[in-house]
Amino acid sequence: MLTACENCLAKHQLDMSPVTQPAVRYRCKNCSHVNVVSNPEFESGEEEFISSRAPEIHEKEPWPEEQPEPPDVTRLLTPGISGLSIKTKITLIIVALVVTSLSAVGFLATTKGSRALSVQAESHLKLIAGQKAREYNNIFGRLQDEIEGVVIYAEAAFAREDITEDLGFRLLMPWTGSDYGEPALNASLARESLALQRVGIALQGLVRKNPYLELGYMATENNVFVADNEDVIGVIAAEQGFQPKKRSWYTGAAGKKKTIWTRPYIDVNTKKLIVSCAAPVYLDNKKLIGVVGFDVLLDTIQKDIISLDIGYDSRAFLLGKTGSFLAKPGMGSKNIAWHQAVKADNALETDNREFRRIIKSMMAGETGIGTHTEKDSRIIVAYAPLPAIDASVGIVVSEKEVMKPAAEIRKIITGVWVAVVILAVFIGLMIGNGITGPVNSLAARAELISQGRTDLEEIPNRRKDEIGVLIESFNRLVTSLKIAMTRSGDRRS
Repeated sequence: MLTACENCLAKHQLDMSPVTQPAVRYRCKNCSHVNVVSNPEFESGEEEFISSRAPEIHEKEPWPEEQPEPPDVTRLLTPGISGLSIKTKITLIIVALVVTSLSAVGFLATTKGSRALSVQAESHLKLIAGQKAREYNNIFGRLQDEIEGVVIYAEAAFAREDITEDLGFRLLMPWTGSDYGEPALNASLARESLALQRVGIALQGLVRKNPYLELGYMATENNVFVADNEDVIGVIAAEQGFQPKKRSWYTGAAGKKKTIWTRPYIDVNTKKLIVSCAAPVYLDNKKLIGVVGFDVLLDTIQKDIISLDIGYDSRAFLLGKTGSFLAKPGMGSKNIAWHQAVKADNALETDNREFRRIIKSMMAGETGIGTHTEKDSRIIVAYAPLPAIDASVGIVVSEKEVMKPAAEIRKIITGVWVAVVILAVFIGLMIGNGITGPVNSLAARAELISQGRTDLEEIPNRRKDEIGVLIESFNRLVTSLKIAMTRSGDRRS
């Protein structure tokens, strides 16, 4: 016999064949309600039957097609939610807080760190430029002191009238148009040659002890020439038309009547770029006898003076009083002959206004630091004067090189930022699951209760927080419902 529960309308199949009573009772397996049904095959003369006297029978196996489907517990454990879930909101809040705070700290750290590195680098460059300028100024100053000492010795040697001994020191006699010297000319210059030999010997001791000097020499007004290295005389003699009085070191010192430093020119001996320190020699402070000179190879300046190791990928240069480069990386003879003039690059010949402003400050003998843009890169230039040679030393470094430590710090901060964000997401999901898991379980059981289920087990609870209190309250609710449903069934029976 097919019947339906009076309470929940769940269908049931009852076996009425053994029943001999006019009515029977059965308990609904869905909601536990006790139902009373009449036996349609019972024949009796009684007009009335008391339902409390009806025997209780058990339901046959239900018809699957007719039975209502049990609630989907899986669906109930993850109820449909419109909008963001609590777990998602918690995760987003944690991630947002972490990202915001970490980004702010990272931004401040990189910004202040970059600025601090820039200030530190500029101070360091300025300090190094000043120190190197003083060091090089002392070097060039000592060279000037030494050459002026040779001048005093030469003046004394040429003032002596008792020099008669030929020391055999090789000299270069004047160019006659076809050769260097001739018997009659050499005889007329004999006394001058003897004095010049002694100057050459004096130069040997000075040059050999000074690592910055390439050559020491002296030439007279009569174009007689002596050098500390006698082999150089042979090298120059192989060239035709060498006249000391026409060289820049001679004309410069004789014209200004004081010790000078020349612009770069090609050395007749080494065929390389050199700069010379030259000083005039006078007899009785009136008559010009000649000029004493010291040669310094630009290779030596570039290696020992310009090549600075200051911790960055830097380069340096020497700038003359007129803005021409006395020395810089890559500066060479460029296949120029010794008798040809060298056109030095002038730093003022640039369209870069920022760089030109720095050069003018260097020409004015100032100490400072400046920046300019070169090929889309910011360049830092620290500079300081060298009064001994009327020049200035400049140290150049790319701002990108200065900021390399900041870039490394930025990479580290970015890596930490990514790692912390991933950790924040993980922590947010854990916290969200810890909150939403029990809440979803409670929602599922509440849904089952709303469908009439009272045979639910209590939820295990070990929590002591607000969720734990909520679970305890729900467990008491389930217990109370069970008791209430039992008492209701008893009253109906």
